Amino acid sequence: MKKYSLFLFFGLALTLFSCSKETDPIEDFVGNWTAEDKWTVNNTTTTRNYNFTVSRGMDDSEIQFNGFAEITGGSLTATRNGRNFTIPQFEITITVDGEEMEGSFSASGSVDGNKMTYTYTYTAGMLSQVWEGEATK
Repeated sequence: MKKYSLFLFFGLALTLFSCSKETDPIEDFVGNWTAEDKWTVNNTTTTRNYNFTVSRGMDDSEIQFNGFAEITGGSLTATRNGRNFTIPQFEITITVDGEEMEGSFSASGSVDGNKMTYTYTYTAGMLSQVWEGEATK
């Protein structure tokens, strides 16, 4: 009878330790991020470093970006699906060399633990910039 008790104990212990609760991926998004974004044209790379924050949205399918892509004046709402996000295209005004330009912005990316990778696009007339970025918590 002792043999069966010992096997039962080890089986129960193995089951308890192997069942870990997986966290909701939204928690990987939420927090303060340090970003490095790059834009390459004709073998010349422009790099920008900045900080942004991510918070929960209205429900678990949304997250809010503040300061993402150095956009100011409000938060950007992204749709979240698991560890991926999408900021749908919207109209935006940016200032380039002191001149205001009307255009559109969109973004998408993913998170893996404390690392986020993403791509965003700004388009205005003949100007189109595709930036690739990586951020860490």
